[in-house]
Amino acid sequence: MKPKILIVDDDADLVELLQVWFEGNGIDVTVCTDPLNAVNEATANEPDMIIIDVYMAGLSGFDVARLLKKEHETADIPILFISARMDIETASNAFMVGAMDVLKKPVDLHSLLQKAKPLLDFSKVHKLIKEILH
Repeated sequence: MKPKILIVDDDADLVELLQVWFEGNGIDVTVCTDPLNAVNEATANEPDMIIIDVYMAGLSGFDVARLLKKEHETADIPILFISARMDIETASNAFMVGAMDVLKKPVDLHSLLQKAKPLLDFSKVHKLIKEILH
């Protein structure tokens, strides 16, 4: 089974680029350009990781992460934040709301893939452990 990523970003061009890149690397992608729908998309699609832009219209990436972490179905999904403004404060806030990694925009696709792989591996192992314990 191929790994699955949910991308939450209101920049449709970037989302399309990331989708093509990940799918070309054997990863299924679901996209969500409206942060207000992110929790529903994550619950419906059960991704192995979620990439979230920090600054979006309607709801910030931090708020999306807080909502995801409150839901039983999505609380354990690894999150990677991307942002054009990835200073120390932004990165610190990202980790405080549950991010496992951060990356500055413009995104280097190779770096993004290298950051995504261990998070996808973590998710796979976490799911196996949950199956064994339940």
